[in-house]
Amino acid sequence: MKKTIIIILLVVIVVVLVAFLYNYLTLKNAFDNAGIVGIGKTIEVTINNDEFRDYRFVEKNIELSKWNENEKNKFINYMKENKLILKAGSYKINQGTTYEKAKEIFKFE
Repeated sequence: MKKTIIIILLVVIVVVLVAFLYNYLTLKNAFDNAGIVGIGKTIEVTINNDEFRDYRFVEKNIELSKWNENEKNKFINYMKENKLILKAGSYKINQGTTYEKAKEIFKFE
């Protein structure tokens, strides 16, 4: 009797653990792919025509230094590889914005 109860409890614990991990990983992946960020402050950046507007702007801008370093570096590499120039204007991103989402937010010439 005791062995049966222990086996049932172990099976229940394993099922609950697998369900939790499945939901966590599925939701995390969905939020990451959608570029949804729940934590972080909004960063406002204004780009003028008389400034460097290539990847160097992103590297050296004080406000953009608050952006997630890993995502910012991916964005900088994307700009370098494609020789992109940012259009002048005002932009708002979140500190945790993904590089994929940033490609949609920033406009290029």
